[in-house]
Amino acid sequence: MGDLVKEHVKYNGCYCPFHPLQILSYITFIFYGYVFYFITIIVWKDKSTLIYTFSILYTTLYIIVVTIALIATLTDPSDPTVSYERSMKTKPRIQSGENEDYYLLCSLCKTRVLERTKHCGTCNRCVESFDHHCIWLNNCIGRRNYLFFLLLISFVGVFCLVQLAVNIITLTMINSKGDLLADFYNTGTLKIKAISYILLSLCTVTQIALMIFVVQLWLLHCWLIRHDLTTYDYVIYMRKKRKNPNVNIKIEDIRRHHKSKVIQRHTKNTFNEQKSNNSIDISEIKDTSIETTETDNTCLAYELNINIDDVLDQVVR
Repeated sequence: MGDLVKEHVKYNGCYCPFHPLQILSYITFIFYGYVFYFITIIVWKDKSTLIYTFSILYTTLYIIVVTIALIATLTDPSDPTVSYERSMKTKPRIQSGENEDYYLLCSLCKTRVLERTKHCGTCNRCVESFDHHCIWLNNCIGRRNYLFFLLLISFVGVFCLVQLAVNIITLTMINSKGDLLADFYNTGTLKIKAISYILLSLCTVTQIALMIFVVQLWLLHCWLIRHDLTTYDYVIYMRKKRKNPNVNIKIEDIRRHHKSKVIQRHTKNTFNEQKSNNSIDISEIKDTSIETTETDNTCLAYELNINIDDVLDQVVR
Protein backbone atom coordinates (compact mmCIF):
# COMPACT_ATOMS: atom_id res chain seq x y z
CA MET A 1 0.00 0.00 0.00
CA GLY A 2 2.93 2.35 0.68
CA ASP A 3 3.89 2.15 -2.99
CA LEU A 4 0.40 3.13 -4.10
CA VAL A 5 -0.25 6.06 -1.77
CA LYS A 6 2.72 8.32 -1.14
CA GLU A 7 3.33 9.17 2.51
CA HIS A 8 5.27 12.32 1.65
CA VAL A 9 3.03 15.39 1.39
CA LYS A 10 4.24 18.57 -0.33
CA TYR A 11 2.66 21.58 1.36
CA ASN A 12 4.33 24.16 -0.91
CA GLY A 13 6.78 24.49 -3.79
CA CYS A 14 9.88 24.42 -1.58
CA TYR A 15 9.43 20.76 -0.69
CA CYS A 16 11.73 18.27 -2.40
CA PRO A 17 11.99 16.98 -4.98
CA PHE A 18 12.22 20.21 -6.96
CA HIS A 19 10.97 20.06 -10.51
CA PRO A 20 13.69 20.56 -13.16
CA LEU A 21 11.67 23.36 -14.79
CA GLN A 22 11.38 25.11 -11.42
CA ILE A 23 15.17 25.12 -11.12
CA LEU A 24 15.45 26.23 -14.76
CA SER A 25 13.15 29.20 -14.09
CA TYR A 26 15.39 30.36 -11.21
CA ILE A 27 18.53 30.06 -13.35
CA THR A 28 16.82 31.86 -16.25
CA PHE A 29 15.85 34.88 -14.15
CA ILE A 30 19.33 35.11 -12.65
CA PHE A 31 20.67 35.05 -16.21
CA TYR A 32 18.27 37.85 -17.25
CA GLY A 33 19.46 39.97 -14.35
CA TYR A 34 23.11 39.38 -15.23
CA VAL A 35 22.57 40.43 -18.86
CA PHE A 36 20.87 43.66 -17.83
CA TYR A 37 23.17 44.74 -14.97
CA PHE A 38 26.50 43.58 -16.40
CA ILE A 39 26.05 44.18 -20.13
CA THR A 40 23.18 46.55 -20.87
CA ILE A 41 23.99 49.12 -18.17
CA ILE A 42 27.66 49.19 -19.21
CA VAL A 43 26.80 49.71 -22.90
CA TRP A 44 24.32 52.48 -21.98
CA LYS A 45 26.80 54.14 -19.61
CA ASP A 46 26.97 57.45 -21.50
CA LYS A 47 23.14 57.70 -21.66
CA SER A 48 22.68 58.54 -17.99
CA THR A 49 19.03 59.67 -18.10
CA LEU A 50 17.80 56.62 -20.03
CA ILE A 51 19.82 54.12 -18.03
CA TYR A 52 18.57 55.51 -14.72
CA THR A 53 14.95 55.33 -15.92
CA PHE A 54 15.25 51.80 -17.27
CA SER A 55 17.25 50.65 -14.23
CA ILE A 56 14.55 51.79 -11.82
CA LEU A 57 11.77 50.29 -13.98
CA TYR A 58 13.62 47.01 -14.52
CA THR A 59 14.66 46.60 -10.88
CA THR A 60 11.11 47.32 -9.69
CA LEU A 61 9.63 44.73 -12.06
CA TYR A 62 12.34 42.21 -11.16
CA ILE A 63 11.60 42.54 -7.43
CA ILE A 64 7.84 42.32 -8.02
CA VAL A 65 8.14 39.16 -10.15
CA VAL A 66 10.46 37.42 -7.68
CA THR A 67 8.29 38.41 -4.70
CA ILE A 68 5.02 37.22 -6.27
CA ALA A 69 6.70 34.00 -7.44
CA LEU A 70 7.92 33.30 -3.90
CA ILE A 71 4.47 33.98 -2.43
CA ALA A 72 2.78 31.69 -4.96
CA THR A 73 5.43 29.03 -4.32
CA LEU A 74 5.35 29.19 -0.51
CA THR A 75 1.55 29.40 -0.16
CA ASP A 76 -0.13 26.21 0.97
CA PRO A 77 -3.36 25.87 -1.06
CA SER A 78 -4.52 22.75 0.81
CA ASP A 79 -8.16 22.34 1.76
CA PRO A 80 -8.35 23.62 5.38
CA THR A 81 -11.06 21.06 6.17
CA VAL A 82 -8.48 18.28 6.03
CA SER A 83 -6.24 19.79 8.73
CA TYR A 84 -9.29 20.72 10.82
CA GLU A 85 -10.60 17.18 10.73
CA ARG A 86 -7.25 15.65 11.53
CA SER A 87 -6.49 17.99 14.41
CA MET A 88 -10.11 17.88 15.65
CA LYS A 89 -9.74 21.47 16.81
CA THR A 90 -12.99 22.61 15.29
CA LYS A 91 -15.87 21.20 13.32
CA PRO A 92 -15.42 22.04 9.63
CA ARG A 93 -18.04 24.02 7.84
CA ILE A 94 -19.80 21.73 5.40
CA GLN A 95 -20.36 23.08 1.92
CA SER A 96 -22.18 20.24 0.25
CA GLY A 97 -23.93 22.52 -2.22
CA GLU A 98 -27.11 20.70 -3.06
CA ASN A 99 -27.96 18.80 0.13
CA GLU A 100 -26.55 19.24 3.63
CA ASP A 101 -27.33 15.58 4.35
CA TYR A 102 -24.36 14.71 2.16
CA TYR A 103 -20.63 15.06 2.73
CA LEU A 104 -17.80 15.20 0.20
CA LEU A 105 -15.16 12.74 1.29
CA CYS A 106 -11.62 12.23 -0.01
CA SER A 107 -11.00 8.49 -0.04
CA LEU A 108 -7.23 9.02 0.23
CA CYS A 109 -7.09 11.68 2.97
CA LYS A 110 -10.07 10.01 4.71
CA THR A 111 -11.56 13.39 5.63
CA ARG A 112 -14.34 15.67 4.50
CA VAL A 113 -13.47 18.30 1.89
CA LEU A 114 -15.06 21.39 0.36
CA GLU A 115 -16.73 21.69 -3.02
CA ARG A 116 -14.35 21.85 -6.02
CA THR A 117 -11.55 20.34 -3.95
CA LYS A 118 -9.30 17.84 -5.76
CA HIS A 119 -6.65 15.49 -4.47
CA CYS A 120 -3.37 16.26 -6.25
CA GLY A 121 -1.48 13.07 -7.06
CA THR A 122 1.82 14.95 -7.34
CA CYS A 123 1.66 16.70 -3.94
CA ASN A 124 -0.46 14.00 -2.24
CA ARG A 125 -2.91 16.47 -0.68
CA CYS A 126 -6.37 17.89 -1.21
CA VAL A 127 -6.32 21.36 -2.76
CA GLU A 128 -9.21 23.78 -2.31
CA SER A 129 -10.62 25.01 -5.65
CA PHE A 130 -7.87 23.10 -7.46
CA ASP A 131 -6.85 24.73 -10.75
CA HIS A 132 -3.69 22.85 -11.75
CA HIS A 133 -0.29 21.72 -10.53
CA CYS A 134 2.25 24.28 -11.77
CA ILE A 135 5.60 22.70 -12.61
CA TRP A 136 7.32 26.10 -12.78
CA LEU A 137 6.43 26.82 -9.14
CA ASN A 138 6.47 23.16 -8.05
CA ASN A 139 3.19 23.87 -6.28
CA CYS A 140 -0.53 23.41 -6.77
CA ILE A 141 -2.57 26.45 -7.78
CA GLY A 142 -5.78 26.73 -5.79
CA ARG A 143 -8.00 29.32 -4.15
CA ARG A 144 -5.29 30.66 -1.84
CA ASN A 145 -2.64 31.37 -4.49
CA TYR A 146 -4.61 31.64 -7.77
CA LEU A 147 -4.59 35.46 -7.63
CA PHE A 148 -0.81 35.48 -7.14
CA PHE A 149 -0.46 33.09 -10.09
CA LEU A 150 -2.42 35.48 -12.33
CA LEU A 151 -0.39 38.46 -11.10
CA LEU A 152 2.80 36.51 -11.73
CA ILE A 153 2.09 35.70 -15.38
CA SER A 154 0.92 39.30 -15.92
CA PHE A 155 4.06 40.87 -14.47
CA VAL A 156 6.32 38.32 -16.19
CA GLY A 157 4.81 39.45 -19.50
CA VAL A 158 5.50 43.13 -18.73
CA PHE A 159 8.99 42.29 -17.46
CA CYS A 160 9.86 40.40 -20.64
CA LEU A 161 8.49 43.19 -22.82
CA VAL A 162 10.69 45.79 -21.09
CA GLN A 163 13.89 43.73 -21.22
CA LEU A 164 13.16 42.61 -24.77
CA ALA A 165 12.97 46.23 -25.94
CA VAL A 166 16.19 47.09 -24.07
CA ASN A 167 18.01 44.03 -25.47
CA ILE A 168 17.13 44.86 -29.08
CA ILE A 169 18.43 48.42 -28.67
CA THR A 170 21.56 47.17 -26.90
CA LEU A 171 22.33 44.72 -29.71
CA THR A 172 22.47 47.65 -32.14
CA MET A 173 24.87 49.50 -29.83
CA ILE A 174 27.35 46.70 -29.07
CA ASN A 175 29.49 47.37 -32.16
CA SER A 176 30.10 51.02 -31.32
CA LYS A 177 30.21 50.62 -27.50
CA GLY A 178 32.32 47.49 -27.30
CA ASP A 179 35.24 49.42 -25.85
CA LEU A 180 33.19 50.22 -22.72
CA LEU A 181 32.68 46.50 -22.09
CA ALA A 182 36.37 45.80 -22.83
CA ASP A 183 37.47 48.40 -20.27
CA PHE A 184 35.03 47.09 -17.64
CA TYR A 185 36.06 43.43 -18.02
CA ASN A 186 39.70 44.23 -18.86
CA THR A 187 39.72 41.99 -21.92
CA GLY A 188 39.92 42.20 -25.71
CA THR A 189 37.23 44.17 -27.54
CA LEU A 190 36.43 41.51 -30.14
CA LYS A 191 36.17 38.78 -27.51
CA ILE A 192 33.80 40.72 -25.25
CA LYS A 193 31.71 41.81 -28.25
CA ALA A 194 31.24 38.20 -29.34
CA ILE A 195 30.30 37.05 -25.82
CA SER A 196 27.90 39.97 -25.39
CA TYR A 197 26.21 39.26 -28.73
CA ILE A 198 25.72 35.61 -27.78
CA LEU A 199 24.32 36.38 -24.31
CA LEU A 200 22.03 39.15 -25.53
CA SER A 201 20.78 37.03 -28.42
CA LEU A 202 20.08 34.07 -26.12
CA CYS A 203 18.28 36.36 -23.67
CA THR A 204 16.19 37.88 -26.48
CA VAL A 205 15.18 34.55 -28.02
CA THR A 206 14.17 33.01 -24.67
CA GLN A 207 12.15 36.07 -23.73
CA ILE A 208 10.25 36.03 -27.03
CA ALA A 209 9.36 32.38 -26.37
CA LEU A 210 8.43 33.18 -22.77
CA MET A 211 6.22 36.08 -23.83
CA ILE A 212 4.32 33.91 -26.34
CA PHE A 213 3.79 31.26 -23.64
CA VAL A 214 2.68 33.79 -21.01
CA VAL A 215 0.26 35.59 -23.35
CA GLN A 216 -1.42 32.31 -24.30
CA LEU A 217 -1.64 31.27 -20.65
CA TRP A 218 -3.05 34.66 -19.65
CA LEU A 219 -5.72 34.54 -22.40
CA LEU A 220 -6.70 31.02 -21.39
CA HIS A 221 -7.18 32.00 -17.76
CA CYS A 222 -9.18 35.09 -18.74
CA TRP A 223 -11.52 32.77 -20.65
CA LEU A 224 -11.66 30.30 -17.73
CA ILE A 225 -12.51 33.07 -15.25
CA ARG A 226 -15.24 34.34 -17.54
CA HIS A 227 -16.87 30.87 -17.56
CA ASP A 228 -16.21 30.17 -13.85
CA LEU A 229 -13.99 27.20 -14.71
CA THR A 230 -10.58 25.91 -13.67
CA THR A 231 -7.76 24.48 -15.75
CA TYR A 232 -8.71 21.08 -14.34
CA ASP A 233 -12.28 21.54 -15.68
CA TYR A 234 -10.86 22.51 -19.06
CA VAL A 235 -8.60 19.44 -19.18
CA ILE A 236 -11.52 17.15 -18.33
CA TYR A 237 -13.60 18.85 -21.03
CA MET A 238 -10.89 18.37 -23.68
CA ARG A 239 -10.40 14.75 -22.64
CA LYS A 240 -14.13 13.97 -22.93
CA LYS A 241 -14.28 15.83 -26.24
CA ARG A 242 -11.46 13.70 -27.67
CA LYS A 243 -13.09 10.47 -26.46
CA ASN A 244 -16.53 11.46 -27.78
CA PRO A 245 -15.96 13.76 -30.80
CA ASN A 246 -19.52 13.30 -32.06
CA VAL A 247 -21.21 14.14 -28.75
CA ASN A 248 -22.08 17.77 -28.01
CA ILE A 249 -20.49 18.40 -24.62
CA LYS A 250 -20.97 21.79 -22.99
CA ILE A 251 -17.92 22.91 -21.05
CA GLU A 252 -20.16 24.58 -18.44
CA ASP A 253 -21.58 21.15 -17.57
CA ILE A 254 -18.18 19.64 -16.79
CA ARG A 255 -17.86 21.33 -13.39
CA ARG A 256 -21.36 20.31 -12.35
CA HIS A 257 -21.37 16.71 -13.56
CA HIS A 258 -17.79 15.47 -13.51
CA LYS A 259 -17.37 12.72 -10.90
CA SER A 260 -13.94 12.23 -9.35
CA LYS A 261 -12.84 8.76 -8.31
CA VAL A 262 -11.15 10.24 -5.25
CA ILE A 263 -13.58 12.92 -4.05
CA GLN A 264 -16.88 11.13 -3.44
CA ARG A 265 -20.27 12.15 -2.08
CA HIS A 266 -21.45 10.25 1.00
CA THR A 267 -24.41 10.40 3.36
CA LYS A 268 -23.71 11.16 7.01
CA ASN A 269 -24.07 7.50 7.93
CA THR A 270 -21.78 6.17 5.20
CA PHE A 271 -19.27 8.91 6.00
CA ASN A 272 -19.02 7.83 9.65
CA GLU A 273 -18.63 4.21 8.56
CA GLN A 274 -15.96 5.16 6.00
CA LYS A 275 -14.08 7.27 8.53
CA SER A 276 -14.10 4.57 11.21
CA ASN A 277 -12.88 1.97 8.72
CA ASN A 278 -9.07 2.22 8.59
CA SER A 279 -8.69 -0.24 5.72
CA ILE A 280 -8.72 0.90 2.11
CA ASP A 281 -9.43 -1.31 -0.82
CA ILE A 282 -6.21 -1.80 -2.82
CA SER A 283 -7.96 -1.82 -6.18
CA GLU A 284 -9.67 1.46 -5.31
CA ILE A 285 -6.32 3.05 -4.47
CA LYS A 286 -4.88 1.89 -7.77
CA ASP A 287 -7.74 3.48 -9.67
CA THR A 288 -7.62 6.76 -7.77
CA SER A 289 -3.84 7.00 -7.95
CA ILE A 290 -3.90 6.52 -11.71
CA GLU A 291 -6.71 9.05 -12.08
CA THR A 292 -4.94 11.78 -10.09
CA THR A 293 -1.56 11.22 -11.71
CA GLU A 294 -2.92 11.22 -15.26
CA THR A 295 -4.97 14.34 -14.62
CA ASP A 296 -2.01 16.20 -13.12
CA ASN A 297 0.20 15.25 -16.06
CA THR A 298 -2.50 16.36 -18.50
CA CYS A 299 -2.77 19.69 -16.68
CA LEU A 300 0.98 20.13 -17.09
CA ALA A 301 0.72 19.36 -20.76
CA TYR A 302 -1.96 21.98 -21.28
CA GLU A 303 0.05 24.51 -19.30
CA LEU A 304 2.97 23.94 -21.66
CA ASN A 305 0.98 23.65 -24.89
CA ILE A 306 -2.09 25.89 -25.34
CA ASN A 307 -3.59 26.53 -28.76
CA ILE A 308 -3.80 30.32 -29.05
CA ASP A 309 -6.26 30.19 -31.95
CA ASP A 310 -8.75 28.11 -29.94
CA VAL A 311 -8.48 30.40 -26.95
CA LEU A 312 -8.90 33.57 -29.00
CA ASP A 313 -11.87 32.04 -30.78
CA GLN A 314 -13.56 31.26 -27.46
CA VAL A 315 -12.78 34.73 -26.08
CA VAL A 316 -14.32 36.40 -29.14
CA ARG A 317 -17.45 34.28 -28.76
